Amino acid sequence: MRSTVEYTRFSKKFRGSLRSVQFWKADDHVVCISESTVAQNYRRFYFNDIQAIIVQRSNVSAIITIILFFLTLILGGITYVNKGFDSPAGALIGGLSIAAMLAIAIINLARGPMGKVHIQSAAGVFKIPLNFRIRQISKAIGEIYELAMQWQTPRETPEVQNQTENPQPSPQE
Repeated sequence: MRSTVEYTRFSKKFRGSLRSVQFWKADDHVVCISESTVAQNYRRFYFNDIQAIIVQRSNVSAIITIILFFLTLILGGITYVNKGFDSPAGALIGGLSIAAMLAIAIINLARGPMGKVHIQSAAGVFKIPLNFRIRQISKAIGEIYELAMQWQTPRETPEVQNQTENPQPSPQE
């Protein structure tokens, strides 16, 4: 009979536009649950099998910010060309629209860079299917890394242990 495994929430739910990812922790492993609009995927990583956790910075945040600044310039140019600033109502609507776009771009810039996370285990490399803010995911990934390091065992074979205890002289020619 199988015993039940107690899971505790390891991180908050990281949300994207169409996906979300959450980590749950058991005694000897962590489960990554990625949800999309139509499916849920579960991936289990045993702490002693984790070989590396890679956080790779991406240019997604910078591209979004550049696009938002560009759209703000276009919106300002359209408002200026159509003489939207001549009437009080046009100036109010145009100014508020430009201010809103500019505020969104600045907030996106202030939230920091985005990145992708890969976890390498004995079974292969698994890409976590979401772009994260590096500042947000660093805490969860750091805790997973610390737990994985606690579970790691020395991988010395008996031959290597024997050689380090009693080194054999090399034959001379």
